[in-house]
Amino acid sequence: MLMPRDTSSVTVRALFWTSAVLCIVIGVAHTAFTFVAFHQLSQRALYFAGTGLSVLFLALFNIAIWHVPNFSRVSRILAHTANLLMSIFAILAVIAVPEPQAYVGGVAVWGLLVAGVLLDRGTREATPNI
Repeated sequence: MLMPRDTSSVTVRALFWTSAVLCIVIGVAHTAFTFVAFHQLSQRALYFAGTGLSVLFLALFNIAIWHVPNFSRVSRILAHTANLLMSIFAILAVIAVPEPQAYVGGVAVWGLLVAGVLLDRGTREATPNI
C-alpha cells in the first residue's frame, strides 16, 4: 500500500477511499434494488442492474490499481480511461435523472477520477522507474 508522505497525500487517500467505498455501496444498492423496482426480467431491469454493476466494478478496479505501488503504465492508462468514461456517464445520468442519488453517484465517480490522477502523479514522482 502507498504510504502517505505528507498531509496532501493523506487527503488524496481519504478522497480515494471515500469515493471507492461510496461507489461500492451505490453499486451494490443499485443492483440489489433491481429486484424491488422490477418484478420481471426485462431489458430495462438489466440496464438498471448493469449500471449498478458498472459502478461497483469501477470501484473494485480502482482499488486493484491504486492500492499497490507496482502497477504498470498500461494499467494506469486503463484506470484513467475507465474513470473518465464513467465520469462522463455520471454527468449524463445527472441530466437524465436529476435526483439526489444521481448527484451522490456523480460525486463519488468524479472523486475516483480526481484521486486516481493525483495518486498516479504522486506515485510517478516517488518512483520514477515505473
